[in-house]
Amino acid sequence: MQVRTVCASDFDCTNNAHCQDGTCSCRDGFEPRGAVCADVDECKQERNPCGDGAVCANRQGGYNCQCPAPLVGSVIRTGEECKDPCADVNCGRHASCQIEGAEAYCVCEDGWTYNPKEISAGCVDIDECDKSISPWGKCGANTLCTNVPGKFNCACQPGYSGDPFANCYGEIF
Repeated sequence: MQVRTVCASDFDCTNNAHCQDGTCSCRDGFEPRGAVCADVDECKQERNPCGDGAVCANRQGGYNCQCPAPLVGSVIRTGEECKDPCADVNCGRHASCQIEGAEAYCVCEDGWTYNPKEISAGCVDIDECDKSISPWGKCGANTLCTNVPGKFNCACQPGYSGDPFANCYGEIF
């Protein structure tokens, strides 16, 4: 697009214009308004120049495309759509996908954990009754601990009473 100015070099043209064949022409992203080249707001055009779901942000001589958080994608004029970072993540059983910034990661449900020696196995049950924790696992003293997938149960031993998650006490005679 041309502005109405004759030129011998770019120095004869207004800002955001260059000399082409003896006439000043606006650079890409600018349009002539009289003798000046004004920024074109591509974001206000009929059709969003960014992909579906993307946000267009005008800048001098162009625009940027961004996905609104927490969506992600390479939408800069590619037409790729913004998508949920967890859309292509399969966390497996007993886990859910969580988003932090633009990154997706898997988190095990309560009572489950990843085995650091075998991450690909997914979430495995935590044995809360493991005697390496204490003689009663995660239960209180004088209890019976029963591990079940994803949780555990505590009960006072026969002849004992109290809170099995804290301590059970024998009967006092």
